[in-house]
Amino acid sequence: FVSSYFDKYFYALPEKWGKPIDVGLFPHGAIGVEFFFLLSGFLMMKHIDSNDESRNVVEATFQFLKRKMKVFYPYFLFSMVLAFITRLSISQFDKTHLALFCEEAILEIILVKQVRFGNGVWLNGACWFLSAMLICMALIYPVLYKYRNSILKIYLPLFCIFCLGVLYSEGSLVASRSIISKEYRWMLRALTEISIGCMCYEASRFINSLRLSKLASIILGILEVTGYLFVIAFAYRFKTLGGTVFDYMCLIVLAVSITITF
Repeated sequence: FVSSYFDKYFYALPEKWGKPIDVGLFPHGAIGVEFFFLLSGFLMMKHIDSNDESRNVVEATFQFLKRKMKVFYPYFLFSMVLAFITRLSISQFDKTHLALFCEEAILEIILVKQVRFGNGVWLNGACWFLSAMLICMALIYPVLYKYRNSILKIYLPLFCIFCLGVLYSEGSLVASRSIISKEYRWMLRALTEISIGCMCYEASRFINSLRLSKLASIILGILEVTGYLFVIAFAYRFKTLGGTVFDYMCLIVLAVSITITF
């Protein structure tokens, strides 16, 4: 309920008043979504490596997605209820708004909103990256499970370079010049960063296989902490909500820090 209140005060009411409110400790906190996607890809690749290779690809993919949903879905449903109540409380309570919110709520609950179903009204802001994560994992997981080495070492690096070029031509990771719709752009962002997370896992395995000296371990630890602090400082310092091209620098720094962490 506290989260619902803050959502109502800091997000919904400015929308109703027609003017933004310059508040927030981390104005560019949206960069945290990059950490979410990178870590999701890293853990997905770790799960693939720990899985029984004799299992059917379809069964393995289904069980992985089922396990992911069991972790977050109860909390997600609770947040959906709060978001629905909050939206109704600040809108004109009539049949039109109620029908619109019900339609959007159903699409968000089944996590298909990210493929542009619905009217573009998001009741729960967290829905888009959860939807994008599951859809992208459903695309990547079976291919990596079946053709791990060739996909991970050849196709994913080339794919990520291509996608990052497309995203960069559109602007920052957070904002865009609207050449393609924001939903498809967010999906490409998720697909790219989850793929990078998979490659981070492979790089982490390589580092862990090395017999590093104590000095080398200390240097890596310093780089790891410095990387996270850099991204936190970036989120705190930059107040342009639309984002900047420095998002890509933060993405690289986060990828390196996550690789070292594990």
